[in-house]
Amino acid sequence: MSSINWPDALSTGTQHFRELLRFDTTNPPGNERLAADYIAGVLRASGIEPLILESAPGRANLVARLKGDGSLPPLLLMGHVDVVSAEPDKWTHPPFSGDCDAAGQIFGRGAVDMKNTVAAHLMSLLLLKQRVGKWPAAQARCDFFGAGRRGNWRRVWRTVDGARACAFDF
Repeated sequence: MSSINWPDALSTGTQHFRELLRFDTTNPPGNERLAADYIAGVLRASGIEPLILESAPGRANLVARLKGDGSLPPLLLMGHVDVVSAEPDKWTHPPFSGDCDAAGQIFGRGAVDMKNTVAAHLMSLLLLKQRVGKWPAAQARCDFFGAGRRGNWRRVWRTVDGARACAFDF
């Protein structure tokens, strides 16, 4: 079991957050596949194999798991990566820049709903994997939805692969 280098974790998490902000996942049309592919690459580099399911071309959802021993209830970390439209002329920084000012404030569409939470959940899963190799008791699952409000995940869940991806193993 390794200890966590918190300054390093903060720096890495911030990098992932800013990268997610740079993807234009405006819904409609969505195109969340860009963010899902990025997250999948990060997870794979850490030895976690994600599953990407699409309800339509470009409308991607991602599921990743760390298996536990089943002695505790499962843990679900979830979020969505689609964002509402932005009017760039009303922004002090481009809405898909991920800019960071001198005070450390990060700008971008989705910075508070909810790419910030997705980045935090991504880091949580990475740190769990780094710290113990697997969640010691509970299964941990991360779901990153293509759309938070328009039913994209419901359409995927209705498929056989989607239902299997959503099921917890007890």
